[in-house]
Amino acid sequence: MKKKEVSFEKRRCALKKGTSILGVSLGVLVLFCLFAQCENAPLKPVSVSITTKPVDQLIREKCSTCHTIDKVKDYEGDDWKEVVDRMIKYGTKLTEGESANVIAYLKEGKSF
Repeated sequence: MKKKEVSFEKRRCALKKGTSILGVSLGVLVLFCLFAQCENAPLKPVSVSITTKPVDQLIREKCSTCHTIDKVKDYEGDDWKEVVDRMIKYGTKLTEGESANVIAYLKEGKSF
């Protein structure tokens, strides 16, 4: 029995259909995997600057471990970033978000 010869054009067309079906199948599989992973993934915080305590309370708690709050209130400089960074080097425990919030709060001159 002799094999039938298939023209180049028919082979190309069949190959094109096969790759289209394969591409769609892979796309559906990838989307399924992404959705399956997202469904089980834990939620992450939106911003690192979110704190659970008001900033004024955070200042009173963190700063009063080493000195009086009056020392902070009476400070006349405006270099709060340098001051807060120095306090962190001395051992004050603040996250990056808390630090940024404290510096902004102190620069605005709000009461605490």
